Formats: sequence, structure tokens, C-alpha cells
Amino acid sequence: MKQILNSVDHEAQGFLATKKIDAAILNREYHKKAMLVHLDKNMGSPLASESFKKLQCAYEVLSDSMKKREYDEQLSEEELRTKSVCQKSNGNSWQVIY
Repeated sequence: MKQILNSVDHEAQGFLATKKIDAAILNREYHKKAMLVHLDKNMGSPLASESFKKLQCAYEVLSDSMKKREYDEQLSEEELRTKSVCQKSNGNSWQVIY
């Protein structure tokens, strides 16, 4: 449950980051994970509630090809911004550019 709550992307939530996700596998994995964090099994747990919400959101994005494409594009843009912030300077040290 903590792994699902602390994750920010679908790969960390146990879904492979692939271009195409088989719908049957996605559905099966979603239901397995949902059973672990479902509110009925974790009465009154705010951690379970938050984990379940994140899991539902990830499933919604991954099961919709348009939403997944948008998510992947945002992730790529974010990675590019992160790479442009750090620039290699003399030797093996890194210099942060602001």
C-alpha cells in the first residue's frame, strides 16, 4: 500500500512502462492491487483511501490511449527540462544551471 501511495508514475505502481499495454493484463493487475487497498478491506485507513485513489487514477490513464499519450508526452517534457537544468562541467562534477 505504501508503495502505491508513494509512487508518482504508473511504472512505480507496478505497471510496466511500455508503448502498448495489454488490456487484459492491465485489468487483472489493477484488480489485484485494488483488492489490497480497497476501502472495505482497510476500514478507516486514510493511507488506503489515498492509495486507492492513486491506483484508480493510474488505471484510468493507462486504459485510455489518449490519456496515456498525453501522460507520456508530459513525462518526456519533464525529463527534458530536468536534463537541461543539469549540465556537465569540468571532469566528472555536475553543475546546476539556474
